[in-house]
Amino acid sequence: MKLTTLAVGQSADQSLSPSERAQRSCQVAKQLEKAGEYEAAYEALSEFWPEREGPPMVKGLDRAAEAQVLLRIGSSVIGAKDPLTRRESILRPRSVS
Repeated sequence: MKLTTLAVGQSADQSLSPSERAQRSCQVAKQLEKAGEYEAAYEALSEFWPEREGPPMVKGLDRAAEAQVLLRIGSSVIGAKDPLTRRESILRPRSVS
């Protein structure tokens, strides 16, 4: 079994509360992203971020878990085919009108 398959499977443990699953998914996604496994990192968050182009699903999570999901998605490179483009778009200053 591949490490990525094992890690993603561990984050989907249904015996945990949604908030606990979200926190575990974020931890797994961060580890996978550091290893360069961007697709597997996205899969680890797919319960809470089912569509890359859409918003994350954080309803029902406690505040800490919600914050972790939003931070992991916002600070990651897993949302784009080209990680550098994703990172640059996140860091680019936005004009205020």
